Amino acid sequence: MVVFLGFVIQLVGSYLLYSTSAKAVFVKRGHNSYLCKHRRWSKALGCLMLLASFSCFMMQLGIGVGFFFGLASIMTISGLIIILLPLKKS
Repeated sequence: MVVFLGFVIQLVGSYLLYSTSAKAVFVKRGHNSYLCKHRRWSKALGCLMLLASFSCFMMQLGIGVGFFFGLASIMTISGLIIILLPLKKS
């Protein structure tokens, strides 16, 4: 259960960091406009969420395995966000 919570936190944190990118093109409606206006807070919250997810993984799986599991999952989740979000035309 803690590992699933870590995945969800990591997914939201990665999305927050992706939404603050200058290269990402977004439709300026809804929550994307709010995140673009408050880039500093979005980046800080995204980094804190990634640290929280790593701590969840390390707490559940141990320090070494949790760290490497966190790295593998962040690469997977970030890759999926970068590949799949531009396909969504909203």
